[in-house]
Amino acid sequence: MQAPLKVLLVAALVAGSAMASHLIFTQLDRYARLALLWIWLPLATIAVLMVWRTHWRGAALAVALVATALLWHWSATVDFRPGLLFMLQYLGIYGALCALFAATLRAGREPLVTRLARSVHGQLPPEITRYTRQVTVAWVLFFAIMAAVGTGLYAFAPVQWWSLHINFFTPFLIGAMFVLEYLVRRLSFPNFQHVTFMTAVKAFQQDFNRRDQ
Repeated sequence: MQAPLKVLLVAALVAGSAMASHLIFTQLDRYARLALLWIWLPLATIAVLMVWRTHWRGAALAVALVATALLWHWSATVDFRPGLLFMLQYLGIYGALCALFAATLRAGREPLVTRLARSVHGQLPPEITRYTRQVTVAWVLFFAIMAAVGTGLYAFAPVQWWSLHINFFTPFLIGAMFVLEYLVRRLSFPNFQHVTFMTAVKAFQQDFNRRDQ
């Protein structure tokens, strides 16, 4: 599949998922049980994929299927708040990302963005090393702000506002963050060899795989 077609397909999937999430979580009185599955299934899928290449994959798949069936049965008899579960999922993801980036800023550690840049370019000039540390700090602040805004909207704003932030504004702001960083980097270091977004994503995946082994 060609790269532009992949991008369009991913964009369509993201947009469709966002619209479905917004519909579900702004009409919880009608879609409460569906909302619970909407939260649970991605988590179960990720858990199974993480162990798929091990000898535990059969057991993990069986546990995921049984847990899904039990959860669906339980949701028909128990009063629950799927919106709160989705909020906790959102908070957990962005809190974990914030902690991941922040942990690499401690003394004696290499900032995450610096490490990724080094894996692509090799030795980095001092000015690029400083810049990548600043970018790591910027991502820490970004993830912290996203988590705080999402929590504040859930606690104090109408559910429609919270859902718009979670499902539409957050993906847009993440994309805007990447574009803004790229433009700043191009303007600040015009003679540096800049890489594409997909190259950066592959570097992140390779770094994660190395540390997961």
